[in-house]
Amino acid sequence: MDVKFGEYVHVFKVDMAIDEQKRFTWKQAFWQIFPSFCASLIAVPSGIMLGWPSPTYPYLLQSTSVIPISMNQSAMIAGFFMLGAILTTPLSCRYHLGPKYGIWIGMALMTIGWIIMWYSEDVIGLLCSRFTVGLGSGYGLGQVKGYISDLCEPQLAQFLNKQLNFYGLFGILVTFMAGPFLNFRKFPYVPVITCLIVLLVIMFLPCTPKDFVKRNKMDEAATLLDYLRGKRDHSNELKKIQNELIDKKINFFSLLKIANLRRKFLKFILLVFLQQFSGGPTTIVYCQLIFTMSDCPYPEYCAILYAVTFFISNIYGTFYASKLNKKFVLIFSIVTTAFMLISQIAVLYFEINKKYWSFTSLIVMLLFITFYCVGVGNTAIAYVPEWFPEQYKVGMVNTFSISFYAFAIIATKVFQVLITAYPLYIGFCLFLFCDLVNLIFVIIFVKKKSSEFDNYKQTNSVYFWNSKRGNEIEKHINNR
Repeated sequence: MDVKFGEYVHVFKVDMAIDEQKRFTWKQAFWQIFPSFCASLIAVPSGIMLGWPSPTYPYLLQSTSVIPISMNQSAMIAGFFMLGAILTTPLSCRYHLGPKYGIWIGMALMTIGWIIMWYSEDVIGLLCSRFTVGLGSGYGLGQVKGYISDLCEPQLAQFLNKQLNFYGLFGILVTFMAGPFLNFRKFPYVPVITCLIVLLVIMFLPCTPKDFVKRNKMDEAATLLDYLRGKRDHSNELKKIQNELIDKKINFFSLLKIANLRRKFLKFILLVFLQQFSGGPTTIVYCQLIFTMSDCPYPEYCAILYAVTFFISNIYGTFYASKLNKKFVLIFSIVTTAFMLISQIAVLYFEINKKYWSFTSLIVMLLFITFYCVGVGNTAIAYVPEWFPEQYKVGMVNTFSISFYAFAIIATKVFQVLITAYPLYIGFCLFLFCDLVNLIFVIIFVKKKSSEFDNYKQTNSVYFWNSKRGNEIEKHINNR
């Protein structure tokens, strides 16, 4: 359209493609979100197994239970789920049969694990059950992330992958609510039925465009992209997918050869270690036992309230607190968590529940898990995109999962040993000590934001590796 003003001609160009793209926005959203939602349901039976010890241990620790266990065995049984997840998490980012079938395999393993739990007659059966579900969880959840990333546009994929954690938290909530009111043999009905339904749903999920490109079915890939992105030319995206399949993945361990990233990697691992030893995950495992040993009335209902608070606090910590200054939020969370741990130690040591108000420990523990989830429980993973280049993101997320489970095994066992040999408050002294170490570590070693040179180096990490030019630029920036 030409409009004349004196001697000048102004040309306005209307991009009809943008208008055409908006017309199909709701359809695109449906075909990306609904399959992603169905695939994410795999996290529910995983979360149920994660929360299984809390309502189950008070029964199994009795000598008259179907499978009597000792307190020493409780940490080992809890740890076998995490051990299974550790073994399969490194494989979960690999493209084998495609993410759709990878999700199905993970779900099938979890179904088998819960059936073993249903028919288990001894401790070996419990160990095999939790280990098998852990194998399926570690592999399946990684495949879900790949499925969402391949199916959805980047920003939407990031949002949906962030939500994946809440399906697991919902599973924990289901366990805490149903576990105390179903006996040991009837409880597996819930996850087995859930697993079978999810298995059936997964079979009807669409493949991703990458699956069709890998099989050289370009027409099917283009048709699927019409649903996902709208009807337009997809040649560039198809070519990009082809390049992703051809290009060799960057060796994750090359990260350790770059001094700047190596330091951040060590800081990240220490953050995860201190996160686990500050008490949040361990109190979930032994939740109902803690309230029983604290002389709280109705410990099963106290545990349900604790799980609900854990769920809500995680939502706030993931979606809202993460947008604030990470270091400030982390320090605030550590300080308030330490104060709550000191209060809990005092409540247990002076037997305030017995002498004064029986729900004192419950209030303190609810505040503890709230402050923990706001910062300590969610901040470590939030540092991945800030500290590491994009090409190492998947590897760092898997590193987080592996270290999270590994440190959880150790923290759970140490806590179990302490509360078995000593009064309950000694276990919370361990959490307090690690929390204070975390405070010192964050104040000294965690920066508010990356420096200019750090960001430049991360973006061009391959170039800076053994590069003299990199050293010259570093000197130039430092001298400014």
